[in-house]
Parts: sequence; structure tokens; C-alpha cells
Amino acid sequence: MSGCRQADAASFGLSVTFQGYGVVHPGILFHAVLEETESKSTQEIVRIDTLSAEQSEFSIGKSEALQRQKSYNLFYFADVNRNGRCDEEDHAWVDPINTVTKDTRLVVKHTPVFNFTGCAALNR
Repeated sequence: MSGCRQADAASFGLSVTFQGYGVVHPGILFHAVLEETESKSTQEIVRIDTLSAEQSEFSIGKSEALQRQKSYNLFYFADVNRNGRCDEEDHAWVDPINTVTKDTRLVVKHTPVFNFTGCAALNR
């Protein structure tokens, strides 16, 4: 992502730092997708087939992931039951990104409060 953006830019970067996931979920799949709320189109953000305890904190960045004035949901899950799909036996989360106007940076910390609304998008 560039540090300086034109005010009229049509797309923006996304940076996400995940904190505490590898310590709680070592050895399993961790997957995240970004879904644009209106069209429901998705793009993969990260897929780690075997999350390690050393990945207690990890960051990803994707330039031009977000479009001006669009809203998104960041859906992600840890495959606790190891079946390769998001379901209610796993740990799943969602973080909304509302009306994008600039590069977006998120820091998401592991929480035991789950939200399974993104499983359909994660399983596409």
C-alpha cells in the first residue's frame, strides 16, 4: 500500500493484523475472505493450511482490495474440527468495513465470541 493516496483514487489497500490466533489454534487451517456487501463478490485474503504457534501475530496486506464508497465484511475462521470447511463446530468471526474512503488498517484480536454468518462466503 502506498503511504500517499490521491483524493480521487478508485481503490484502496487493506492491511490486517491478526493477534493471538496461532497460540490458540496451532496446527489447523486459518482462512479469511473479504466480501463486498452489495454484490456478495469475494476475494481471498489469506489461507494458512497449518497455523503455527509462532504465528501468534501475523499481518497481511493487499493493495487495491477495496473500492471507493463500497462496504465489506472480513470473514475468517479457524478449522477446529479439521474438515476443511467453515461450520458451527469451528471458530469464526466477522469484522465490517463500512464505506471505504481511504486505505484501511484493521487489528483483530482473538476472541471467544464467534459469528458464523460468513461461513457461506468462506466455503465458496
